[in-house]
Amino acid sequence: MFKKEIRVIGIDDSPFNKFKDKKIMVVGVVMRGGSWIDGILSTKVDVDGSDATKKLIIMINRCKFKPQLRCIFLN
Repeated sequence: MFKKEIRVIGIDDSPFNKFKDKKIMVVGVVMRGGSWIDGILSTKVDVDGSDATKKLIIMINRCKFKPQLRCIFLN
């Protein structure tokens, strides 16, 4: 059971054409309690994903809410 107002981040990539695009946008949304958006983060990653983990770590580490994040949702 989660507290009602914990902070979480959900991360997903944008639509892309794997044959044409070289980089894609990845967006993270920081939510508090499922009712409030506290922040939106973004970064660009290679389409093949070879740098995705590193870029997501950097994106989250730069977020002012990082110390309060309790869960990271990936799609």
